[in-house]
Amino acid sequence: FLGRIFTDPTSIFPEDMLKPELQNEAEYADSLYNLVEAGKHVAKRYFQDGSIKKACPPLRVLLEIMCNGNWKGKGLLDPEFRKLFDPESILKSDWYDARLKTRVEITRKYWQQRVEYLKAFLDDHANREASKRLDVSERLNFSEDAVARLENESEAIDRIHGCLGTDPTLYSD
Repeated sequence: FLGRIFTDPTSIFPEDMLKPELQNEAEYADSLYNLVEAGKHVAKRYFQDGSIKKACPPLRVLLEIMCNGNWKGKGLLDPEFRKLFDPESILKSDWYDARLKTRVEITRKYWQQRVEYLKAFLDDHANREASKRLDVSERLNFSEDAVARLENESEAIDRIHGCLGTDPTLYSD
């Protein structure tokens, strides 16, 4: 893996660092301790700056385990924790539902703005010739149809279920 990142990893990392089996027990234990402490420090930052709210459910729990050593008294090998990483578990979460609702809302607003723009373009008599040439009324019909398809939120969500959606924390009116 490091060979892909660095052209010559041995110039950056000594041989015993690249091959833990060459380290003595104390060095190996110390390196694991440093990894765990670094992970704990990074995980705490997610809680301190509030960005933990943006994390998907399994990542949120993983960060809690990294930070506190457990989640509801459970660790990394607990079946309940491992189940959180199943795709169905994520797709059924409130976190994912909020992403899909946000995606539908953004898409609805996009098409509503297109409808408003095209109506204003058609209403302007100076655009009469261009409207015919560009078939603006057909574009308006298409845009109105797109808005209508988003009226029923649950049907719209069903159509996009499985896509990534949109992070609600990054979207504001």
